[in-house]
Amino acid sequence: MDIVSWYAMALSSLILASILAYVLFSVVAVVQYCGKNAFLKYLFYPQIPKFLRRSGRTSWFDLLVLLMFLGANAVALSAGVRNATSFIRRSGIISVVNLIPLFLGGQMNIIASHCGLSLRAYTRLHRWLGSVAIVEGLLHVIVSVSRQMPNFKLKTNVAGLVVLSIFVTIPPSGLLRRRLYEVFLSLHFTLSLAVLAALYLHKPTSISESPTVYLFAAVCLLVLTGCVRFGLVLYRNVRYGRPLSRASVRTITFKRSTGEDIPLSDAVHLHIRLSRTWKHRAGQYVYLCIPGVSHTSFAQLHPFYVAWWYRDGGYDYAVFIMQKQRGFTDRVFSHRASEYDKVADLVAVIEGPYGKELNLDSYGTVLLFATGIGIASQLPYVAQLLDGYQNCEVKTRRITLFWQVDSEIQTAWVADRMQQLLRQDTGRILDIHIHVLGNFLSRVTDRGDYIQLGERIDMTYGPLRVREVIDNEMKHRKGRTVISMCADDEISDAIRNLVRGMTNEMISLKELDFRPGTDTLMRKQNPATA
Repeated sequence: MDIVSWYAMALSSLILASILAYVLFSVVAVVQYCGKNAFLKYLFYPQIPKFLRRSGRTSWFDLLVLLMFLGANAVALSAGVRNATSFIRRSGIISVVNLIPLFLGGQMNIIASHCGLSLRAYTRLHRWLGSVAIVEGLLHVIVSVSRQMPNFKLKTNVAGLVVLSIFVTIPPSGLLRRRLYEVFLSLHFTLSLAVLAALYLHKPTSISESPTVYLFAAVCLLVLTGCVRFGLVLYRNVRYGRPLSRASVRTITFKRSTGEDIPLSDAVHLHIRLSRTWKHRAGQYVYLCIPGVSHTSFAQLHPFYVAWWYRDGGYDYAVFIMQKQRGFTDRVFSHRASEYDKVADLVAVIEGPYGKELNLDSYGTVLLFATGIGIASQLPYVAQLLDGYQNCEVKTRRITLFWQVDSEIQTAWVADRMQQLLRQDTGRILDIHIHVLGNFLSRVTDRGDYIQLGERIDMTYGPLRVREVIDNEMKHRKGRTVISMCADDEISDAIRNLVRGMTNEMISLKELDFRPGTDTLMRKQNPATA
């Protein structure tokens, strides 16, 4: 062929390759779009039946991951096992292997955080690994005893009995979380250390052989996590030439139009003057220790979302909304400022911050839903989006906040902060809608009444009707829409079910780790209230 033919072939091949590449990428994009919508609609958004998940949230995708994890353990237990003796050894070793990650600790830490784990994923992983390890340990015991009754004159068998006793004790001890959270933490940690020691005595081997090598790995992980957390606490709280962090427990008051202020008895504001500041972002929470509230509080760390922050007198302050519950928060309440003493100061120790920030700034319309104390985690996103809007750093052009509370007086938790945000909103892109379920302050107020508290903030005396408000917002949306929720089961399930049928309408759903109204923070390690 002459040079012209070669050129024609090369040009034709280039054009054909471009066409094929375009078709291929188009097909991949369509498949990816349809696959993503199907995944969200059928696996990620829908929850398993409520009687199976109780008050928590477990999607079909979560269940699928759990089944895969259980299947992997079943394969590891059975593959290559030819007799009972082999199964006894295999089940014992795998149980120990599953115990290793548990020694990262039950609380979020910088190692797990930098691995990209959310608080919800981390606590669920901890629970699943622990449960499977216990079941495998029990299988190990059952098969062993069925073959031969143990001789408890031997130290190894006594150690095995100790491990069995601890494995049986740990699951029901979780009931203590509801009433005696601090006792539960101490007991859980003590039992964990006892398991390590008893497992080594049950099957003592050299450090290079199993199970000792796995137990040694668990000890190393425990020590590493402890050292890293201790170092982070020192870094965050000790700074040369600066005083330690101080906590101011401030009484919240409901300001009536008549001029009569009502002090709240169910929540306080906790203002922490930070010794060392950090880059404040929405979605952050910290573990907080206030040694002065009780004799044992120096060894306790409790997680709280940062509701907002400010700078005053050369110091950065983080503000937390602390709702009164049993235990730590109840003791903090005893140190709140009286009517005459405006501020009560206590030394505070902070670990963190942790938390994965939700990406909301790439959406034109942002809808935020909160119930009760969940408002503490949504307000930082409002402030951050308003800052980004004023600096032309976000695509957001419309923000709507929906907040449902049990009683009207609870609106005082963030009343002043909401007014600050509305004043900050010079672009007038923020609207706030409050829904009050009961305990109205005025005797003439009836269920269903509506009042305008300002040009862009209103209050409805009745429940939040999810379908109605979302349908109305979708009529006025600007660009892509995202729904962020930090709400109780009823509201969350209603939003999730509604969004399932709207996946083709450029709408996304994001949910924070904490869910108010189902479990308190102390029960589930979800930050916002204790």
